[in-house]
Amino acid sequence: MKSKGQLTIFIIFGFVILIAIGFLFYIRGATLVERAQVEEVPLEVQPVKNFVEACLEEVAVPGIYLLGEQGGYIYGYDQLLMTDNLQVAYHLEYDKDVSPTTEFMENEISRFVKRSLPLCIDNFTGFEYLGFEHGEIEVDTIIAEKDVVVKVYYPIKVIQQDSNTTISVFYANYPIRLSHILDIKDGIILISNQSDMIDLDYLSSHDVEITVLPYDKNNIVYSIHDNQSDIEEAPFIFNFAVKSDYVENLLPFVDDIKDKVAYPDALFDMQIFAYDPEGTTLHFEDNTALFNIDQTGRIGFMPTPADAGEYEIEITVSDGVNTVEKIFNLEIIEISTPVNDPPIVQYLENRIAYVNELFYMNVTAYDPEGATLAFSDNTTLFNINMTGEISFSPLFASIGEHDIEISVSDGINVVNRLLELNITQR
Repeated sequence: MKSKGQLTIFIIFGFVILIAIGFLFYIRGATLVERAQVEEVPLEVQPVKNFVEACLEEVAVPGIYLLGEQGGYIYGYDQLLMTDNLQVAYHLEYDKDVSPTTEFMENEISRFVKRSLPLCIDNFTGFEYLGFEHGEIEVDTIIAEKDVVVKVYYPIKVIQQDSNTTISVFYANYPIRLSHILDIKDGIILISNQSDMIDLDYLSSHDVEITVLPYDKNNIVYSIHDNQSDIEEAPFIFNFAVKSDYVENLLPFVDDIKDKVAYPDALFDMQIFAYDPEGTTLHFEDNTALFNIDQTGRIGFMPTPADAGEYEIEITVSDGVNTVEKIFNLEIIEISTPVNDPPIVQYLENRIAYVNELFYMNVTAYDPEGATLAFSDNTTLFNINMTGEISFSPLFASIGEHDIEISVSDGINVVNRLLELNITQR
């Protein structure tokens, strides 16, 4: 009888737990349904509601982007990789998954909004003709399948001369596929926990861009760029760190080289763009007697009439462990008419820009024939003007490293230069 009594107690206890779990799912589902409801307010107080919702977006979006940049936290996390420019949360330490939970991330966003929203509202500056009474701010954030939902319960009584109106609920959703990104991240964690090798096939099989950034021999930072999750054309970036006993030495990255044409008695100048993921100094070699590539990857020489012909050139780039070969065809054409020389353009040093501070630089270039030059770039961060000047103030959402190609044309020839720009905060 005693055993049967214990069995009955366990069955009842399990039933109670099942009901409790079902109730929690009901409440969360109700919240998702509730988010679609719009609180109607009188027309005369609609500007107040619009103002608060604009403030909600102004504080929520930077909070969500900051959470992604730091790997799922805003205010603090126990497992962090401290780099020179960033503090990134570990999601895998050796064989232990230490990822921040979805609930933790939701609470971080809610906490950020709750702290920041009053600063933006600023005691309803601009609405001095109205009276206000307000309660405490409560925030609920949900990382849904295709967006991030932020709902604020903030009872505000708007006091007018002939009536009072209370506004309580403010809602916004942002098209950031954080849940989708976290699923991809979980796959990387699973593979990393099973092998020290980096599965490039898995990384390239998704609708996001995944960059592998080895920090040292034991630490890797993965950076997931989602161009489908963007606000004001700023892609959402989620970084996270993995610590392991071994990090594979990755191949140097070398841009493909297009076929080229050169002319006798005219300067031929080109730059091979390459970098090593581990930051190792690269060594460049070529297989031709026409020129000697230097150790920055630059090729510069002046062919003679006797050099006219077609050549298959092989460029070898090595990090001391791995080697990458790139082949291009070079045709040296002997012509009787004068050659239009390409513009002479300075090589661009790496630059740093700071959020909300004016960044200025000038690209120095001239044309040997005195033609008017046209400048262009391949970035949305700024527009270089027709004298080669770059001037802009970076936004918070553009924080990160940007490889920008500056092109200078004389109407016939185009010269490209790479600008490596790091946007950060002071």
